[in-house]
Amino acid sequence: MSKKRNLCDCGRSKEAAASVCRACYLSNVRRPVATRTRALALSAEQRFWAKVARSDDPHACWIWTGARDRKGYGKVQIRKYLQLAHRVSWEMANGPVPDGLWVLHHCDNPPCIRHDHLFLGTRQDNVDDMKRKGRGPRLRGEFNPRAKVTWSDIEQIRARSTAGQSANSLGPEFGVSKRMILNIIHRKNWTR
Repeated sequence: MSKKRNLCDCGRSKEAAASVCRACYLSNVRRPVATRTRALALSAEQRFWAKVARSDDPHACWIWTGARDRKGYGKVQIRKYLQLAHRVSWEMANGPVPDGLWVLHHCDNPPCIRHDHLFLGTRQDNVDDMKRKGRGPRLRGEFNPRAKVTWSDIEQIRARSTAGQSANSLGPEFGVSKRMILNIIHRKNWTR
């Protein structure tokens, strides 16, 4: 009979002067049921908005404070899938994103998830928006690390071409092909 008193409800032996075994103690006392069920009781939307720093300013970004990727875009797990936070915000406000469209930022702030700072567009819309706002790499002309000629070379090529020198003779002199010389002369390449 004394052995039964030293057993926990789960069947394992109790610690000395304890009412439950160590495993039951750790699962029930150190992590109370209330805290475990509270996390489960929150909906996906409540968990999402708990990770957002909102501003009272009507034009300020709402910043995602949860996990982010290397580029700064928020990431959130919903129904076992890792998703971009700004895309989830758009879907909560406007419904599903149609196939082939991206959720883009007016504000160009990757952690922003404010739905009125977001808009739908294609990949090309995103590239055009980037160029229009002056973001993205400056790889035109001398800024391109692979450029073989400079703007002063371009001016010489065009001047000598109008003076009658052929593209065949200019190409080897400047270290580029005849086709490149013709593109420079006809302003298909190296336009300001």
